[in-house]
Amino acid sequence: MGYACRNDDITREDLEAVALRNDIQDYKSLIETVSSAVGKCKEYAMELNIDEHLIDSIVADYVRV
Repeated sequence: MGYACRNDDITREDLEAVALRNDIQDYKSLIETVSSAVGKCKEYAMELNIDEHLIDSIVADYVRV
């Protein structure tokens, strides 16, 4: 059984469906942990002294919170 691959606008429900289809244990906790880390990516990057303009560009392109 094939599934369509989607790379944009992935929702939490999409992630949960993939986890259930693949028998991933404790997926809700895993999704929450990753979501929390992504939400703090700018903070982490600033701590690493990454150029703020680069951080803003990365966040604009990849982080959807």
